[in-house]
Amino acid sequence: MMPELRVVTYFVCCLQEVTVEFEAYSISDNDHDGIKKLLQQLFLKAPVNTAELTDLIIQQNHIGSVIKQTAFSEDSDDDVDEDEIFGFISLISLTERKGAQCAEQIKELILSSCEKSCGKSSAEQLDALISDPARPVGLLLSERFINVPPQIALPMHQQLQPGRPRCPPSRRTGESQG
Repeated sequence: MMPELRVVTYFVCCLQEVTVEFEAYSISDNDHDGIKKLLQQLFLKAPVNTAELTDLIIQQNHIGSVIKQTAFSEDSDDDVDEDEIFGFISLISLTERKGAQCAEQIKELILSSCEKSCGKSSAEQLDALISDPARPVGLLLSERFINVPPQIALPMHQQLQPGRPRCPPSRRTGESQG
């Protein structure tokens, strides 16, 4: 049986304690809108093609996971969509995706931030490192809604470690979880 990421969180709101449970699932085509929304949040004012980046993440759905709320009850007053994504984590190879508009935009964003913070020579060194095909470079993308607790970050990162089983398939695809 595959291990699952499961985080239970308690929110105190209006003097009422609310229990929220999250689970990690493999990325699927149905997650497109949720991932895109989180990428738009991540690259708020940056010129990055989030639609193309979302497509790349979904194409390589074997890397990463999405976080969704679980344990929906029929008598719940919540209007939460069971397919709503509260966070995601994935890894994009900037080396393999060289030439993709979104990868080039992210690279330029990183290099311009480096140049502003560290100077032109550091940015040139970073550019040489990123552009070296003999040394593949990946970009870890991880984002969550602000109301999702930061404690979820460590289990999400552990899901990416090589040799670890993938997240269970999403329930909405009809695949078994065992």
